[in-house]
Amino acid sequence: MRRVLLALMVALAGALMGAGAAEAKAYGAKYTIKPVIKSVQAPAKVQLKQGQKAATVNVTAVISWTGNYPYTIKRTRTTVTFAVDGRTAHTAYINPPYRIGDTRTVTATLTLGPGKHTVTVTARFPNLPQYGIQGGTATKEVTIEVVAPTAAPAAKPVHLAGAAIKDLLLAPVALVALDALSGYQISDMIDSVAGLGLKDTIVSTLDSLGVREYLEKDVVAGAMPAAALLTDLLAGWAMDHKQYVNTMTMLDVGTMLAPIVTLAAYMGGVATTEDVIVDLGEQLGLGGSAVITTASAAGLAVPAVTTVVGYLADKGVAQAAQITAPIVRALDQLLTTLASPIVKYL
Repeated sequence: MRRVLLALMVALAGALMGAGAAEAKAYGAKYTIKPVIKSVQAPAKVQLKQGQKAATVNVTAVISWTGNYPYTIKRTRTTVTFAVDGRTAHTAYINPPYRIGDTRTVTATLTLGPGKHTVTVTARFPNLPQYGIQGGTATKEVTIEVVAPTAAPAAKPVHLAGAAIKDLLLAPVALVALDALSGYQISDMIDSVAGLGLKDTIVSTLDSLGVREYLEKDVVAGAMPAAALLTDLLAGWAMDHKQYVNTMTMLDVGTMLAPIVTLAAYMGGVATTEDVIVDLGEQLGLGGSAVITTASAAGLAVPAVTTVVGYLADKGVAQAAQITAPIVRALDQLLTTLASPIVKYL
């Protein structure tokens, strides 16, 4: 009898355990919630611009869920990761509430260098055995090519060409000033070859303007127009290469203004003293009794001041930049206009 009761107890215990195991197995797979990546949107190709080392790219994934869970998911979030070439670059979360069949959009902003990149989007919903829910994972890949900047075409020296044309217009004035300062050696040489009577014409013209003595004696009167030719080219080069644009432009403007200021002071009788540097022309071998007058000293101060203002503008001083901006724009427009007929051939 005891053996029978013991056997019945063992059998009953086994039956109960078997039923519990079967119930647990069934309970663990009662519901499923699996994410689905419906689409991943991203540009197939991105072109970097000059100076860019990396591209900022938006990748958008549309997520949904399938399964047999009939209720609203209220507590568990879905994790969405964005990996670039196998390395996780961004992680986002879709927070409840949501239901089977709903859709959500997740966007990641990725930084990509030049080359082809594989972006892998992974959506995960965890297993929840305590609730009899089996989760899942979904992945989808897209390829994004980031194209390196194309080599910039060689810049045409537009402003330098314009400065050269501007110099051609100024050259006769500079030549006359140098000729007068050097004792009319240039016109004498031309007359000896061509016999044009150029010296007499220059002398009579300067006499009629009342500036012959000034040009014959004042070394700045001859040197400054020649300096303007050089600074034109420097300003054009600076604009073409974007180097010290304000400094070079203001130097150019200063050398253009200096002869005008000097001549005005000289003709106005404001500064006619000739004892600043006496006989400088003889020391330089220019002939005559060339000097730098007080009027010339005032003229030389003009490019010095304008150049300092331009340099401050290049260094970012706002007040100086406000002064130079309209001047630089005006010179830019002038040189571009002068160069336009020939720059297409460069």
